[in-house]
Amino acid sequence: MSTSSAHPPLDDAASIMDGLRQAMRRLAASVSVVTLRDANGAAGATVSALCSLSFEPPSVLIALNQSGSMHDRILAVDTYAINILYADQEEVSRTFGAPNRTADCFKPDLWEDIMGAPCLIGAQSTLVCRRAAELPHGSHRVIVGEVLWTRSRPEVNPLLYADGGYRRLG
Repeated sequence: MSTSSAHPPLDDAASIMDGLRQAMRRLAASVSVVTLRDANGAAGATVSALCSLSFEPPSVLIALNQSGSMHDRILAVDTYAINILYADQEEVSRTFGAPNRTADCFKPDLWEDIMGAPCLIGAQSTLVCRRAAELPHGSHRVIVGEVLWTRSRPEVNPLLYADGGYRRLG
């Protein structure tokens, strides 16, 4: 057994950023809309950085851009919802991903209030969370949410995002 290891040379920062960008384009991720209600009304943003963290206590994490409109608002509320989108909800993702979104995005026939957070009717799954911890890192902040309430559709057909576009299972 050899004690020497052959490692490729370290890349420069630009090469690493480009390589990471290319690798992440190949990672299919479910698409979610994080929503909240505060003194200014309802707000939401499309995210693809959602991860199960723990079952004891039941927790998930999301990552939000610190310069985004949702960042300061989510830090000012106790509860928020994560609406994991169903395959036919691409328009919801596009609406909440737009830079000029407003409270008009919350059409009354599509949303209901649960534990103070707007929840999308017909989402693949919805999690209402209490903000439990946060960690700033680079351009983003990781928000840990303790899950207080859940609802899921019986069929599994989430909206996915990969290689710069929306995808579906199958």
